[in-house]
Amino acid sequence: MLNFDSEFHFCPEAHRYTMGGIELPSVTTICAPLYDWKYVDKDLLERKAALGTAVHLACQLWDEGDLDEDDLDPVIVPYLAGWKRFVADVGFAVIINEQPMYHPLLGYAGTPDRFGLVHGDPVPTLIDIKTTSVISKAVGVQTCGYTEMIKHHPLGKGARKVRRAAVRLPGDGTYRYHQFDDITADHACFIGLLNLHKWRIHNGKP
Repeated sequence: MLNFDSEFHFCPEAHRYTMGGIELPSVTTICAPLYDWKYVDKDLLERKAALGTAVHLACQLWDEGDLDEDDLDPVIVPYLAGWKRFVADVGFAVIINEQPMYHPLLGYAGTPDRFGLVHGDPVPTLIDIKTTSVISKAVGVQTCGYTEMIKHHPLGKGARKVRRAAVRLPGDGTYRYHQFDDITADHACFIGLLNLHKWRIHNGKP
């Protein structure tokens, strides 16, 4: 269990966030109604999820300078190469790397993938790393939830404006960059989903 202050806790094994012993909904849970996986093969979903987790970990450790690339699974290598290429192309400087956090006013939590600065751009960027074949518009809503938390986090440095983007790693050594610009619609959707989640919990709905 990881402890980031006297009240906020994150258990990575259960992917569970708590504040003062009370469980907080995650951004992923809040945004779940936007995704419909019921027609996708369960085994395929599990394999894709495992791949995404492994790629995220490799990119995280590489950003931190702690990755032993000699022991890296060959399957992961081209995904990591794509991330390296993105970082080099835009001069991305990481400020926050896979840091669990919470929103002190809205009562939810999550772990943004990256928050940092693109070379030459004074406005910081929140990045969500994806290994999916396409980038869903729902990712824009998800990044909005993360951005609102970062604005209240000490490392967010009081950022009033944050760019939101997804970096898709197709696994061939390249990347695709997708920026989300409709903050009004994405924010309204996220707040609506958060309120829906709280209503369901309050009324005992699954």
